[in-house]
Amino acid sequence: MDVAESQHENSQRELLVSMTKRVWLVLLCLACYGFGAFSVTADELYALAISCGNTYAKCTYQFPLISHRFNLWDSWVMVFTGLGTSFFVGIIALVLLASIFEKSA
Repeated sequence: MDVAESQHENSQRELLVSMTKRVWLVLLCLACYGFGAFSVTADELYALAISCGNTYAKCTYQFPLISHRFNLWDSWVMVFTGLGTSFFVGIIALVLLASIFEKSA
């Protein structure tokens, strides 16, 4: 009976570890995708700022998902906040994935 219980506990532990790996892998993928999307948006904002020249305050940018027009300063703040958040989540996911893989190996 003890052998069966220990095998059951080991299988539950392995299932929990594999599910934890999947969660952190999904978070890492989302963070990488977000970082890439925000980088492209920053590039678009830079091109818009250059094309506006001295009329910087009159330029607006419409985010596709939010569907709201922002002036360029607000857009830069949102983009760099998103870049920082994506970078932070990606680093945390990498560190935790490395520790999970190290423990399971």
